[in-house]
Amino acid sequence: MNDKKIVILIHAHKNIECLNKLIKSLVYDNFVIYVNLDKKSDINPQQIDSSAILVKKRVNVTWGEYSIVNQTLHSLQQIVDEQEDFSHVLLISGQDYPIKSNQYIDDFFKKYKEISFIECLLITENNKYKPYIWRYDRRHYPANRIFERKIHTTYKLAYKFITGKEYKIKMIHNLTPYWGSQWWNLSKEAVYYSLEFAKNKKITTFFTTTWCSDEVFFQVLLMNSNLKDKIINKNFRYIDWTNCINSPRVLSEEDFNKIIDSDNLFCRKIDKEISDSLVEKLENRR
Repeated sequence: MNDKKIVILIHAHKNIECLNKLIKSLVYDNFVIYVNLDKKSDINPQQIDSSAILVKKRVNVTWGEYSIVNQTLHSLQQIVDEQEDFSHVLLISGQDYPIKSNQYIDDFFKKYKEISFIECLLITENNKYKPYIWRYDRRHYPANRIFERKIHTTYKLAYKFITGKEYKIKMIHNLTPYWGSQWWNLSKEAVYYSLEFAKNKKITTFFTTTWCSDEVFFQVLLMNSNLKDKIINKNFRYIDWTNCINSPRVLSEEDFNKIIDSDNLFCRKIDKEISDSLVEKLENRR
């Protein structure tokens, strides 16, 4: 009996050289590679390494908006339509690079066939993640919904004028709120559950007006499901947020020892020139 495949889903929007180097590094008998290219990307899809399968339905992604979740769901739908036998989907960016060998990554997920690895951090009024409540307790209308944004702003001002309080909303269906990194490793069961969950239009409509939905949507749906006990709160990504806010630091050769001393599977953020020497050292070590 053949081993179940591992699907590696790459979300990319720039830097064809880094993207193709990443794809080539992941060519392995038991891996299937998909690339979801941002619709507004300048990359010519025909230049993407042929080892990867392109996601057909492209989305114009805007940072912080639900479009990122939408892009991911389209990708997952194509994967389940085309791949019958897989154990996990690993979501990485086009600016990631593997730390461990492909065989190590393959063996790792064989050990945890029914387990998902995703950063899930509980948000409450009484813990350090309280500041993240604003991601869902007020509506963040996307840039293309200008009229709704203006109406909602007017309503909020009127509400505050009348009540003296800020207008806030509760998490839909009183689901327990979580947040975490958008980069994860989901089991096949979790992938199918996510797609089924997304068919509930009331729920997806709610998340279209959350901020950085990609760091809330999958965490909330999975941690409020019967799959909760099959989730480990770790995504195995080396990411350095030192002195950064909206985007992590670009890694260089100076980070090599810290990266390889970690138990992570992938590192980010990689960029050409700054990271070239690092990528070379990582590849030689793998």
